[in-house]
Amino acid sequence: MTRLLEKAIDIIRNLPDQRQDELAVALFAAAGAGAVDLSEAEFIAVQEGLEDVRAGRFADPSEIEAIFARHRRA
Repeated sequence: MTRLLEKAIDIIRNLPDQRQDELAVALFAAAGAGAVDLSEAEFIAVQEGLEDVRAGRFADPSEIEAIFARHRRA
């Protein structure tokens, strides 16, 4: 790893988690590592979903069944 990259990573380590994730996605894209290219809104939705999982917030099975039932009728 070059000194410049090490310096950049040291700076990134001190940023808030969400900003670190944003920069990681950009780094994957720049390196051609096949990261998913998300819009800002999609990225935010994924972050919110991960926060819900960490907090243990999941949909009730009856809520999920109601959603599927609505779509089956459509």
